[in-house]
Amino acid sequence: MGTPVTVDISVKAEIAKLEIDEAPVTLTDGEASVTVPPGKHDITWAVRGAAGTKYSIAISAPKEAAFSHTDTFDEEQFDTGVKTFTVNEAE
Repeated sequence: MGTPVTVDISVKAEIAKLEIDEAPVTLTDGEASVTVPPGKHDITWAVRGAAGTKYSIAISAPKEAAFSHTDTFDEEQFDTGVKTFTVNEAE
């Protein structure tokens, strides 16, 4: 299965719920670190905020999994998304 890898996540939104591979991610001040095995994974989010405000979801580490998503809430004040990312075995 390989050596586990730590994935660093940050979220900026009024209310956010995150999951990696359907397991809940606990955010502390909009930040989280989650250990996953090497391979492909899905990060899923549901966020809520005032219409016209922006939110962002980002993976900053490891480098091969890095991604950033920013969007603006519309009148529904809610958004969801999913992104597949890959991590290599830790060195």
